[in-house]
Amino acid sequence: MAGIRLGKKIKLSAEPSFVIDAGEVAREAYVLYERRGCQPGHELDDWLEAEDVVRRRCAIKKNLR
Repeated sequence: MAGIRLGKKIKLSAEPSFVIDAGEVAREAYVLYERRGCQPGHELDDWLEAEDVVRRRCAIKKNLR
């Protein structure tokens, strides 16, 4: 691929400037699991949705500062 330098890091403007806590994501994913009636088989969906919830929460907190 012409024009691409391997190893070069670029910062995307849409990239959040905060790190989310995996423990908080895990707790939120468990809440989603419980809301669904503790049915197995949706672990990845719960985790990804929990990440979104935590990211939005962090973004809101950051904007309030």
